[in-house]
Amino acid sequence: SYDKMFVEALTASGLPKTPYTVKRMAELTLVNVKKGLNLDPAQLAKIVREDYMNEQKALFGQADGNTLIELLGKEGVKKLSKAQLAQYKSSHTNSASKREVDEPKETKNPIDAWKAMKKRTRSLL
Repeated sequence: SYDKMFVEALTASGLPKTPYTVKRMAELTLVNVKKGLNLDPAQLAKIVREDYMNEQKALFGQADGNTLIELLGKEGVKKLSKAQLAQYKSSHTNSASKREVDEPKETKNPIDAWKAMKKRTRSLL
């Protein structure tokens, strides 16, 4: 029953169901029971996630680019690149569509055109 609770809690927290994360959940459950804390599996999974994130940030934050590539492997680097590209496209698509909404399509005179151009260049800086 613990295994099922751990897997559900890990899935809900977004953590992978690896032997390490399940083991960490079991260790925290043991500490939880010994200290009488009564934390539910979702709370324990949150602690595991925070620990995981802190460990990874400490490791990857200190590594240089080549070491990161080596640690992540080809598949990890591909996933990271795809995620960054999607974020970039999303942010630029959103800002471009916002400019289109904020600015009229046609300007009626040269002064309005000049003001619109100045407004666009300021938003890019």
